[in-house]
Amino acid sequence: DETMVEITLAENKDFEFFYQIKCNEDNMYWAGHKAKPEYENLMMFFSKIISKQNDPQERKIYIIWSENQRCGYLYFDPIDLVTACVSIAVIDNQSGKGNGKASLRKMLRVALERGYKKIIAEIREDNTRSKRLFESVGFTEDNNSRVAKIENLDREINMIQYSINLSEG
Repeated sequence: DETMVEITLAENKDFEFFYQIKCNEDNMYWAGHKAKPEYENLMMFFSKIISKQNDPQERKIYIIWSENQRCGYLYFDPIDLVTACVSIAVIDNQSGKGNGKASLRKMLRVALERGYKKIIAEIREDNTRSKRLFESVGFTEDNNSRVAKIENLDREINMIQYSINLSEG
């Protein structure tokens, strides 16, 4: 139920949850990390982003809430004034409940309100769950991919670009 899901700009008080999800095995696997992040390093990374969230050209971290509980996060990375890249993570015990879909829809509305026309997402070619999620809210695969070195797989893998044009409604 989309009304039960909210997205809010991350604040310092959200860090413990952010750390928890970054240490989640599922999240580490799809993010390509071999080990849990160093607490202090992640805190510095998080704090730096939080401190610049009022700048329209800087990355935003949104916390996904379902039934008043944090259940994931979204990265929103402006590329230019009308294009941004988005990525999402939902904690594994909340996966498959529609939280990702509802939060992505809300993120697209926020982006449209802020004047963005196109949102892209880079998805690992082996991440069928993520592909389905983005397709379910209207993203389509572009003929655009790049090869990325994935640390935990110790090999390169295709990152496929998906996009949605917001001006189309």
